[in-house]
Amino acid sequence: MMTHHNETPEIGTGNARSGVGYALLAAASAAVLLFLPVLLLGITMSVVASVMRGEIIGWRGSVDMTFAFIGIPALLSLFLLKIPYVLFRATARRIGSQRAIWWVGGVLVAWHVGIAMIWAAQAVSRATPAIERPEIWYAAAFAIAAFVILIATVLAEKRARRTAIALSGGLAAALVVLVAVLVSVWGSPPKIPPNAQVVRVALTESEVRLNPATVQAGEVYFVVEGPADSAGHEGFTFVSRGYGAQCCDHPLPMSDEDVARLAKGDSQGTGAESGWGTYAKFTLSGGKYAFLVFGPAGDQPCDALHPACAPPQSMTVLEVLP
Repeated sequence: MMTHHNETPEIGTGNARSGVGYALLAAASAAVLLFLPVLLLGITMSVVASVMRGEIIGWRGSVDMTFAFIGIPALLSLFLLKIPYVLFRATARRIGSQRAIWWVGGVLVAWHVGIAMIWAAQAVSRATPAIERPEIWYAAAFAIAAFVILIATVLAEKRARRTAIALSGGLAAALVVLVAVLVSVWGSPPKIPPNAQVVRVALTESEVRLNPATVQAGEVYFVVEGPADSAGHEGFTFVSRGYGAQCCDHPLPMSDEDVARLAKGDSQGTGAESGWGTYAKFTLSGGKYAFLVFGPAGDQPCDALHPACAPPQSMTVLEVLP
């Protein structure tokens, strides 16, 4: 008569507790280190979807800076994944490899599902169409990460190395395709609907002109025409009363009194922005918005903090009818 021994050694209470502790530390550190890479994936998906739909990336410089500021730490985070791996090995020594895999993998899957649900809830709370909400792409990125971690956990538990290698290759290929698509569509012009309201912002070194200078309330597209530096967010200043609860494509209009003060150099109670690049789109309410060019005597409107600033060299008002 043969006696079969259990392959998994008996685990003492002390080892079990410390093993679970190490598992939680491994999962927590992996979750922290994976957050930025997964978020960057969601941002990339959002930008690609926006450009392919013909939407305007109003602040391309800001998008570039987002990729730079998030991309570098995200890459560093991937290198630091050795830390949770060391903690995982410590977990395996205490409670066994299979239990360690399920503990760490399960916590990571639950974490990413939770983050995906939070992003999805934020997307649902907005009034714009789902596909136009960046949060829905962030939710999709964390949901994809949860699914991939779940599959990787199952494969690791079954020691299916060939399948795991094939999965890794497929993910790498998908990332390469996503980046290639982003690079190929990044310079594409937006798709402005034929019946859309379009205002052309004509720049010179000393003034700014609008054609037309009167539009109806609603969505308005702006096309900047002028010096080469206009594409670099320079050349003019757009002034409104700032933004309400629906930031950042619903600037609030100014009153006649606001415009009169602004012409004298008093910008109190208003919000100023530099140029947006070649294209921009805003949802405007009835009222007035100003486009300014400043001369050498001053580079910004005057206010309580800058009483010596000069009035704008050129000022053109866009009137929005209700």
